[in-house]
Amino acid sequence: MTTLSCLVDSHRSGWRLRDFLAHKFRYHPAHIWDERVAAHRVRVNDAVAVDDTLVLAGDRVAYDVLGVEPSVDFAFTI
Repeated sequence: MTTLSCLVDSHRSGWRLRDFLAHKFRYHPAHIWDERVAAHRVRVNDAVAVDDTLVLAGDRVAYDVLGVEPSVDFAFTI
């Protein structure tokens, strides 16, 4: 398992955690973030996040990534 984290910027300060994550990491839809929060895989300032968590500028949001990235084919050329 890998843990990734980021800081909340002033633009997104005061947003619900779900909205912050879905906006910042657009490659995962909001329902995926709901599932991760429900599974206690998201933390704000080292505290397990709950559904209605609000984030503020400077908060550290961390989440656990399950699974393994596939290996990279370094023989690929453009």
